Amino acid sequence: MLNSVLKLRLINLILGGQLHMLKEKWWKQQKGGGQCYVAADSSAAALGLANVGGVFVVLVVGLFIACTMAVFEYLWSKRQKKLKKLPPQRLVGGIFSLYNHKSFVINNQM
Repeated sequence: MLNSVLKLRLINLILGGQLHMLKEKWWKQQKGGGQCYVAADSSAAALGLANVGGVFVVLVVGLFIACTMAVFEYLWSKRQKKLKKLPPQRLVGGIFSLYNHKSFVINNQM
């Protein structure tokens, strides 16, 4: 009951413009309200390369790191495939047994 009465009175104040007048009185006229208001500067300067240059540096460095990681990942997967093709006794020696394996030497000659 009280809630609906308050809502009705508030709507009447808004529609009559009285709420806006009270707001102006309380916030801008009394006690020096509104003195801190500074007019907005409408002349915004355009951003130049010096202002956003760091973004391009980060992008280039990130691209370089991503490409380097892609090459290393490709080489690693290629090595893993070669090691899977070797017989189990050749895997004991690690990378040196890979060079001694006949199929590796024959396939990788230039």
